[in-house]
Amino acid sequence: MKKKKIFYLTTVSVLFVISLLSLFSINSQDKYYKEKDMTFKKNKNDYIAVYINGDLQENGQFPQTKTYTASLECKDSNGNIVNTSSSVKWNKYLKKWEISVSEVENTHLKCNAYFNNKTSTWNNPSTGSLLAAIKSSNPTISSPVTVPGKKKSNDDEAILASAEDDYGTSYYFRGAVENNYVIFAHMCWRIVRVDGRSNIKIILYNYNPDGIKNPCADSEKGTGKAYARYDNTFNGVEGRTQFNSTGKNANVGFMYGDTVADKGSMTDIQAYDQEHENKYESKALTALKKWYVKALGENADIDYSDYLADVVWCADKSLAKQSFNFNNSYTNLGYGSEKTHYGADDRLASSTSGLGPTFKCPDASGTDKNLSRFTTVNSSEGNKKLTYPIGLLTADEAVYAGAVLTYQNKTFYLYGNTGEGTVALNYSWWLLSPRNYSGTQPMMGYINIYGGYENRATNAAFGLRPVVALVPTTDILSGGDGSSSNPFVID
Repeated sequence: MKKKKIFYLTTVSVLFVISLLSLFSINSQDKYYKEKDMTFKKNKNDYIAVYINGDLQENGQFPQTKTYTASLECKDSNGNIVNTSSSVKWNKYLKKWEISVSEVENTHLKCNAYFNNKTSTWNNPSTGSLLAAIKSSNPTISSPVTVPGKKKSNDDEAILASAEDDYGTSYYFRGAVENNYVIFAHMCWRIVRVDGRSNIKIILYNYNPDGIKNPCADSEKGTGKAYARYDNTFNGVEGRTQFNSTGKNANVGFMYGDTVADKGSMTDIQAYDQEHENKYESKALTALKKWYVKALGENADIDYSDYLADVVWCADKSLAKQSFNFNNSYTNLGYGSEKTHYGADDRLASSTSGLGPTFKCPDASGTDKNLSRFTTVNSSEGNKKLTYPIGLLTADEAVYAGAVLTYQNKTFYLYGNTGEGTVALNYSWWLLSPRNYSGTQPMMGYINIYGGYENRATNAAFGLRPVVALVPTTDILSGGDGSSSNPFVID
């Protein structure tokens, strides 16, 4: 009699979960394993051999993550390949590999499970991946019609363009794009760019308060739906968060240090180091952590961390080099009450004289050059100060997408689900980039209710739009085209 069996592979052993009738055995080739070495045998002939990247796992170790391609080959006791209907899939709820074998007769099988590292890059995306879908939907890489940083995107400009980042070529969406919708963790997001390592940055578009199947649909548009919700209220208005308390130069940081009240014998660099040390969390970072735990982490329906890349979040605290005519009262020293412009102002505070946006994260101006490069504690690069792989959009990324200083832009894709509201400040949203310390207030970059790039004191209360980066091997369900009616859906 033919049966279907499902097996869950743990990191050390095989947990047999039988859905029908009696036990069913899986065996390895006897020459590879001795009975006494196997912890998961069912009888003296029952083994399964596991290969990872071609290497036989002598201790029966199975992959612990989803970043593999997998296949199964079974033979009967005579060495003949058994024509089974089988599959090897990662169970995202149980965090285990699941083997399903059906259409087999009652017999002993000798099965080998093969796991190989799954790779996916922009130049060679894996079949079924989000990368492949983005590339297929955007066969042409275009030059911007309008110059990023000089002008806002045109109403009819909707392109995928490219620019260099710290790791190679980044591909970014600009303008009135309508094919960058993606559903992830039951929420709708917009794809911002693919970085030089082929990680895919996405920004929240609809947190899906009604729990519908397609939160990207036009019928689900609504002012303020692009902002994180958890317990963030300010003056009784939901969805508002201060970036930080008011203060001095220190308070422009995603994390920050102790204000230098009296420089004394310290050098300028020592004072800068103390002011901008990553010692305390900003209110924005604390809020993002709370949202992450609820929406993507341990309190979500599943832990989505397997899908997320540990990228650098560039909260650029480099000092401006006065590339254009700043007010002469600015010393640009970056500590205490010294009036200071930061790197984003060098690039973006003038549509005529600014250096223009960049995806490259500048070195900080003090001793620690990685001060502005936020990564998690598990990263091999950056400052390793984050608990979770989450951040905000930089001012440069917003400008590449179509924003520009002061001028409104209600047609570029980042404007959707933000916009004007009855409480105006509620529908502006914070960026990750410091702007300046004016002598009275630390100022951060933000996108206003009309889609323009501006700066505001850190104790203002705006929305937070979480940004995460999906790993290059992220797969999607078949059939999506990235439109709001038929978005890409993360598998």
